[in-house]
Amino acid sequence: MGIDLKDCRCESCRKSNNLLEKNTTPSNATALALYFLSGLILLGVIIWLLIGLTSAYNCLNNSSDCPQSSGERHNRGHPAGLGWMSLLILISIGVAIRASFIQLRNKKNLQR
Repeated sequence: MGIDLKDCRCESCRKSNNLLEKNTTPSNATALALYFLSGLILLGVIIWLLIGLTSAYNCLNNSSDCPQSSGERHNRGHPAGLGWMSLLILISIGVAIRASFIQLRNKKNLQR
C-alpha cells in the first residue's frame, strides 16, 4: 500500500505503533516469572540434597536408614542422584539467564 506505520506522524498511528511494540516484546512479568521458576527449581534441588544428606547421615550414624540393612537392593546410587541434581541446577541457571536477557531487552526497548 505504500504506507509505513513507523514513519507516520499522526497521533492515532503513534498510539497504534506503541501498542504493537508493547505486545511484541516480553514484559517484565515474564522475566519475574522465569526468576521465580528458577528459584523453585533450586529450592527443590536443595531440599532433595538435604533429604539425601540426612538419609546418609542416619545410615552412617545408626544404620537405621540403610537400604543394605533391610535387604533392599540399590538400583541407582548416589552418583545418579547427583547427576540429576546437577542437570536441574544447570536448567535453573539457564532459565535465570534467559530472564536476565528478557530484562535487558526490555530496558533497551524502553530507552528507544
